[in-house]
Amino acid sequence: MVSGGPDVSSHAEEIPYASLAVETQDHQGLVILGATSNEHTYWPSAEGLSLQLRDGGLFATSGLEQDLLGTHHPGADSPPWRQTTPDTYRVERHVRGPTGTVVRHVGEGTLECGTRTSRDLPLATLELERCRERIDWEGAGTTRADFWRDPETLDLWAYDGQAWPDGPSIAWQVARPWW
Repeated sequence: MVSGGPDVSSHAEEIPYASLAVETQDHQGLVILGATSNEHTYWPSAEGLSLQLRDGGLFATSGLEQDLLGTHHPGADSPPWRQTTPDTYRVERHVRGPTGTVVRHVGEGTLECGTRTSRDLPLATLELERCRERIDWEGAGTTRADFWRDPETLDLWAYDGQAWPDGPSIAWQVARPWW
């Protein structure tokens, strides 16, 4: 993390690199893009937290009490946020718990997107489409998340939610885009 605390805007202005403002239960601050590989981006921090995004959405984590090892949308040509009107979709997530046990979660998701609304980001205020995701996990309850995406390009600018059953709350927003 480049900085802790709720106000990362001044740090984001000083740093000319692609960055995300990230907040979890134990981490808060600005992370800098570490690497890219095809549609994957890697966002490491000095404190041991690392996020991996795929096509702009949360794919994996490292450094949390429970870590997301991977995310898949079986049968989908593109992730739900990249579809103008996403249908119901399948989600598979593999999670390593605090004891090292790996659990495979399978669920059915829906993404409902509304009209454009103003969203404050660290370096800009943009008119973004807010989408609400609900995933009903087989035998493991329901999780919810909010996505904010550009209505034309469908690029994600922010995420806030619980990505897997009994998982932590994870929030990030783009400070400086990488695309």
